[in-house]
Order: sequence, then C-alpha cells, then structure tokens
Amino acid sequence: MLRLSLPGEPRSLNPNTAPLDEYSLLLGQNIFSKLVSLADDGGVLPEAAERWDESADGRTYTFYIRPGIRFHDGRPLTAEDVRTTFARITESSNSEVGQRVANVQAPDASTVVITLKTPWAAFIPTLGWFGTSILPAHVYANVAWRDNPANMRPIGSGPFKFKSWEPGRRIVLEKNADYFGQGPYVDELEYVITPSAAAGVQLLLDGRTDYLLGRAPAAMVAELSRTAGIRVSASPSDGRAYLAFNMRRAPFNDLRARRAVNLAIDRRRIIDRVLSGIGTPAVGFYTPSVAWAYNGNARAPEHDPAQAKRLLTEITRLLPAPPTITFTFPGQPKASPSALGAEIIQQLQEVGLRVRPQPIPIREYLERLQTERDFDIVVLTGNQGPDPDSLVARFGSAGSMQVMGYANADLDAVLAKGGRQLDPTARASAYFRAQEILAADLPIVPLYETVRVTVFREGIRGLPHEDAQGLVPDYTFNLVRLPRPDSARSGAAQRQ
Repeated sequence: MLRLSLPGEPRSLNPNTAPLDEYSLLLGQNIFSKLVSLADDGGVLPEAAERWDESADGRTYTFYIRPGIRFHDGRPLTAEDVRTTFARITESSNSEVGQRVANVQAPDASTVVITLKTPWAAFIPTLGWFGTSILPAHVYANVAWRDNPANMRPIGSGPFKFKSWEPGRRIVLEKNADYFGQGPYVDELEYVITPSAAAGVQLLLDGRTDYLLGRAPAAMVAELSRTAGIRVSASPSDGRAYLAFNMRRAPFNDLRARRAVNLAIDRRRIIDRVLSGIGTPAVGFYTPSVAWAYNGNARAPEHDPAQAKRLLTEITRLLPAPPTITFTFPGQPKASPSALGAEIIQQLQEVGLRVRPQPIPIREYLERLQTERDFDIVVLTGNQGPDPDSLVARFGSAGSMQVMGYANADLDAVLAKGGRQLDPTARASAYFRAQEILAADLPIVPLYETVRVTVFREGIRGLPHEDAQGLVPDYTFNLVRLPRPDSARSGAAQRQ
C-alpha cells in the first residue's frame, strides 16, 4: 500500500464537476481516464485515445479509442462513453472546453469525432488538463453530473478502483487488475486526510505515510532533507502564486488601490522569510517557464511603500471611513493565516491598510470564492502551462478560474486570437499583448514562481516527478513500486 497525506477532503470523487475541486482532481487522476493526459513535464500522453488526427482547418479532431479498456464494473469503454461525456462537457469545471466544442459524433465503437466552433491550438493539451475525464454513459447518461450518487462511489477506467471513504479520515483505492496500461504495482492507495500540509509532514516523519501531497512548509524543508529515510525532491515548475483582487467592489474596483497593493508587496522578503529561498519573485503576468509566450517587459510595479502610501491617502480621502480589507484563506473557523498570509497582511499593514483575516473551510473554499464572492484579496496558486491558453481560464471574462470579477473586452479578443492562431509566432504576439493589458489593469499582484518540492519515503520508485517523469500523468501512481522492508531499513541505517 502506498500511503499519501491529502491536505484537505474532496467534495466528491467526480473530477469533472464544477466548481473546480483540486482534491477530487488528485484522486481522479488514478480513478478515471481521459482521451489524453499531461505528464509532469508538460508533455501530452495518449491515454484512452491511442492516436488522433487533426483536420487541415484545425477544427475537427478524430480520436481512435484504445481497444480492451473496461470500466471498473466490467463494462467496456467505447466511443459512446466519450461522446456522451463531451456532449455534456458544459457541465464540466473546464468551461473553456465546453465553450469551444460544437459537435461530437461516434461513427463507430472505437472512433470519436470532435468538432470545434473555431480552430483552437491548445485543444489537445487542454484535454489533458482537468474536467475532461471519461464518465461511463450507463452511469451518467440521465443524471446531472453534479447530482449523481456515483460521485461518492465512482466507476472509472483508471489504474485504481474506489474501495472506501471514511469522511474526515481516509479514502482508499484498490488495484485495477484489468487496467489497460502498465501496472499498477501496488495493491492499494490510501489517502490520509489531514488539516494541512504541515500535519501531513508530521505523519510522514512518524512513519504513518509514504508521500506528501501538497507543498511542505518551507521552514520544514531543510529539516526534512536531513531526516534519515526521507527524500526531498526539488524540480522546476510552471506554477506560480498571485494575490487576486475582488474588482466588483471598493476599494479594488479602483486601479489606484490595486496599484498601491502591488507597490506595497516586497516579493524578495516573501521568498526569504516565508519560502526559505525556495522560489523566485514573480514580476510578470505569465509563467516564464513557457519562454516563447512570456513577455518579460510586461511587469508589475516594483516595491515602493512610500508611493503605495501616497496612493492610499488619495483614495481614502474620498471614502467615509478607511476601508478594512478582507483577506480570505482556506482554514477552519478561528484559524490563523499561513506564514505567507501573515507576511502579506503585515506588509499591507505597513503601508496603512487595515486587514481582517477570514478563514473559509477547505471543502467550501473555491466554491465560495466563485459564487458568494465575499472577499477583497485572496492568494491563488497553480500550474499555468503547458500552453498560454491557460490565461483564458485565469483572466478571461468567463474564465473557469477567474474569481476577480475582471472583464476586459480587449483582453478577451487578444486571448481568443492567440487560441485560434496555429502559427507559433502569431500566437506569441497575441499572448505578449495580453500580458501588456494585464500589466496595465493589474487584476492581481504576482507573488512568486514556484519550485516543486516533493517529500516522500526513501526507496519508492516510479513516481511521476522522478524516474517515471514523462511516462505517466502527474499525481498518477500506477508505476510506483515500494521498497522491500529490509531494503528500506538498510537505506535509513546508511544515512544515520
């Protein structure tokens, strides 16, 4: 059994449903299959589709389904399951796919034809991102995805099958012996639910888990690196963190207020104090890891607390009373902000802003940000590659991850242009212009570019970001092999 700490609990185990549920996505990687998937290095991997063709005009894609795939209840996965899934893709958390699909047909049991409304260069990598898992038609055909009771006892076609869920404690998946791909080589995956990544670190140190899902607190990384029997792996990432504004209400419906907060934030201090040097300051509006699409000249304002104070004085003179800013973060009632949250609050207080921390339970966090919208500022993180079309999800007026209430018709138009273009030079030009618009509007404060730090027990092989990198989707564990008990003890003894 591979034991993994999970720093939160999913609302359901259907990874497609809206709003986005990152914990459901982590488990869904092992329960379901997609037409294609994304590896940790950003590469596209064939999954249920063994190959595909693209029409000359870039609008029609024909997928050929791999033979012999079966759902966990023994029923075969056919083109009809794919057709049914994509015919209802507007129910997905990935609204970018739903907005672009014009038609789906299954001319035979092993062929699916998806026609787009317009050419979309990012279609294939976006299929591998999120919200596109193939759902069994015989289970989901007549019930809305979000309301289906099967969400709590899912039937997929991935390398592991659902076994049990003890709310608040653990979720167990068991080996799918009929999996169409390689492996799996462990009998079970046990996801141990914890209140935080720090609690997950303690479980690993106590020998109760093998792998930490989520980012280890930076202050603990050095200690973990010195701990016998524990391995810490650091690798480049296309992930980044940013502070998002609620632009629907005062004061952040005023560009001067958004500029003031940008000026107030000392990114280098965050890297040094909070991240222990693990990361780099983010100064632009897209990840520099996708170099061809990154505009290094479209930059956020540099740290200047004196100018931040002057701008805030201008704004508050027009208000009946100085505003109190609500900083929203995931946590139980009366919880304190993370080290990052505390540092941001302190920096804003240093320029004269009053900030009120507001925790939201982890299971409700994203849904409440997107529906109730009761916040002023919030930290968001996540991967932004492998294609810059992800800017649509995060900054487009109807973006599936866009919580700011931000809308700019010029940005929408230039992002749409970048998505339609098939020529790389023309695409780069469009995305460079998009970043210039974001630098002018400042819907966010870029904070830092992340380094992926993964912590796991010594001797585990076949992890997606280690020796199985590029072979399996991220957070998928069908190639994992556990060390023999005697070899694990020997390795630990050698490090002492």
